[in-house]
Amino acid sequence: MSITGVAEINGAQLWYEVAGEGFPLVLIHAGIADHRLWDQQFDVFAQAYKVIRYDLRGFGDSTFPDGDYAHYLDLHGLLEHLYISQAHLCGVSMGGTTAIDLAISDLKAVKSLIVVGSSASGFTPQQTADEIAKAEAINAQWDALYEAGKLEEASELEMQLWVDGPRDHTQVNQAVRALVNDMNLKALRKYNSKTTYKKLEPPAVDRLGEIDLPALIMVGGLDTSNARKSATYLATHIRGAENVVMEGLTHVPNMEEPEKFNRIVIDFLANIR
Repeated sequence: MSITGVAEINGAQLWYEVAGEGFPLVLIHAGIADHRLWDQQFDVFAQAYKVIRYDLRGFGDSTFPDGDYAHYLDLHGLLEHLYISQAHLCGVSMGGTTAIDLAISDLKAVKSLIVVGSSASGFTPQQTADEIAKAEAINAQWDALYEAGKLEEASELEMQLWVDGPRDHTQVNQAVRALVNDMNLKALRKYNSKTTYKKLEPPAVDRLGEIDLPALIMVGGLDTSNARKSATYLATHIRGAENVVMEGLTHVPNMEEPEKFNRIVIDFLANIR
């Protein structure tokens, strides 16, 4: 049985759900998703942990008010709201970046880090001229679609990049693809341009040596080149970090192969004292 609620954090209304007992484990979704990203993990992890999943500001059922904000500060506020002094943090993509930023800004609040397809804030991977040209073309195409109000087409472009990857869309689990598209569209429709993201300064990329806690770095073997380069960078710059590549998967491996993902996370957490 779970409990849902809405917390007012830094001017935003953040939706959250809590289930289970034990040491807290917070699940932080990607920028193409919302709390539903964790549907195949939430109940499983709640068998051994107090699990919290939530919608970041501007996603799912959370609001996106005008003004400055930072996801890691919102997460810190949510932990305080729930009277949680320390937690394991597990994040995919932007969620992992948020977890890393919180660990650097308040290390004592974090017991361990599990980051999936994520980068440290401020990280810019080395790219070939071809990779740069391809990224610029995709960004320009997406911007044109978004500005024209063609949100469904803009979201489809993101599905091709993040969910399909190098695979044909027919090779992808269609239920997973449809859910990610639905989550992404919901966020696109509530985007607020009257906001400014307050970046962690100095950025995490220059401060990874400050992270002194167990860390698991995961990435899909078919994720973008940038995501794979970012994972390698994190694994080599966070002391003692474990590195796992989930072959044959892209940006949301927890949705594509949940049983395998869950076992990796459960085994990692079981070894933390």
